[in-house]
Amino acid sequence: MEDPPAYRLKTLILTPGDLLKDGRYPIHSVLPGCPEGQNKHYVLSQFPYTDGPTKLSIYALDCEFVLMDDDTKQVGHVSLVDFYGDVVLDELVRPRGQIKKLLFAKRNDQVTYSDMEDTINRLKEIHKGQTVVLPPNNGKITISDIENAKYSFKEIQDKLLKIVTAEDVIIGHGVYEDFKALEWKHTQILDTIKIFDNVVPDGSPSLKLLIGHFFGPEYIQEELSPYSGSVADAKAALDLAKIELYNSWA
Repeated sequence: MEDPPAYRLKTLILTPGDLLKDGRYPIHSVLPGCPEGQNKHYVLSQFPYTDGPTKLSIYALDCEFVLMDDDTKQVGHVSLVDFYGDVVLDELVRPRGQIKKLLFAKRNDQVTYSDMEDTINRLKEIHKGQTVVLPPNNGKITISDIENAKYSFKEIQDKLLKIVTAEDVIIGHGVYEDFKALEWKHTQILDTIKIFDNVVPDGSPSLKLLIGHFFGPEYIQEELSPYSGSVADAKAALDLAKIELYNSWA
């Protein structure tokens, strides 16, 4: 697939004014109108350290959450895919505190480890030959899996910032929730909940509704991750964004 037209991409990225008016997005300090002192502990996407031209990358982001003992939400699983749908990051996240409940999407009970052979090979490639440990029960995540996840919250932040620069575009659906949960301020944001806000009267269409509306009920996300959920949703947001980027329903 060819890169999207630059002019079309620019019209879909939320402007600083859009972000401020909405009020739900963390605002990067380089953007005009950034509220002084807002969420000082959040990490910031960094600009590349180069004098020459850089190639803009486009990613889709989605997180799944856990409910903590104090009834706050934290990230339990984060996935990042590139513009071609290839998985760049797909990790469980070790939370800070005691988990009360998983808020993950329901998994496909019919998926078995044999079905995941391609996924296992992909993860081995990503982890450069390291042993890949899959969760028990055919991919069903338990609280113990999250509590014993390989990466801490801070380590996941660091990994994301090494991949994504401030010049790159992040696509997501209601992605302000993901950025707030990741305590991350980014510059270039394309949110499908805003692009398709005219689909429903309240201006907040669900991802499931948009998938059904544009692709039909037969549209089924490919099982790309043993953890499911966030990889599929990131890909769905990406596919929806491509409708507008290419002005095509195919």
